[in-house]
Amino acid sequence: MNDPTPVFTANDVEILERETPFQGFFRVERLTLRHRLFEGGWGAPVKRELFVRPPAAAVLPYDPVRGEILLVEQFRVGALEWRDTPWCLELIAGIADKKGEAVADLVRREAREEAGLAVGEMKRVAHYMPSPGGSNERLQVFVGRADLAERGMTPGDGEAAAFLGETFAAKAAAEWVAELSALDIEVSLVRAPAEAFDDPQLLARGMITASEHPTAGPLRQINGLAGPGASELAPAPEIGRDTEAVIAELGYGETAMAALRGEDAI
Repeated sequence: MNDPTPVFTANDVEILERETPFQGFFRVERLTLRHRLFEGGWGAPVKRELFVRPPAAAVLPYDPVRGEILLVEQFRVGALEWRDTPWCLELIAGIADKKGEAVADLVRREAREEAGLAVGEMKRVAHYMPSPGGSNERLQVFVGRADLAERGMTPGDGEAAAFLGETFAAKAAAEWVAELSALDIEVSLVRAPAEAFDDPQLLARGMITASEHPTAGPLRQINGLAGPGASELAPAPEIGRDTEAVIAELGYGETAMAALRGEDAI
């Protein structure tokens, strides 16, 4: 196997002149330099523009329980003329712009600021230069453990809610239960009361009881406390049936209750 160690080092480059033609949000330097050649000797002086950036770090949040990762969507001016949208899906990342800040603290801070996310245990998976042909940027990439249970859809996300509504409406509930169960996803039917009354499990456990309402007639109810020795459910009382009894228990006499009646309070 060939030795991958480079033949030359930084000592084989001579910087003849360094200029700063631009200083803004970023900095551009123009270097006049020469370097040694593989065939021997020194090459002629050349000019190279260098895009100067501080070191950076990025993290890919991973939830091992849900088997999910999280990416953020951000506007990037460099993608403005590349495709239909300059908003890019990418890792959470940031530059080392705080003196003395550890790399792990940097990526955890960026995760909180960009995604409101707490990142736990992290492991570095890469350390490289994204574009050494024109920039001195160095990037460290981490994978970090995170809880993504609440990151799938934010409150008020009408577009996502509409998409999910249309998707789930395309099939019957029983079909979704079968498909999701086959993928080992916990799922259960949410039944309407009329469907629940005919549920075989509820019927077998004696949880469906019948009663006679004084005005509505025969009613079926689901008794969540059904079991050996459980009492039958009574029908719901008419509005106001027990009001005076409850008020009397609070110490109100007949005179006080008559006053409340006169004020239409009861």
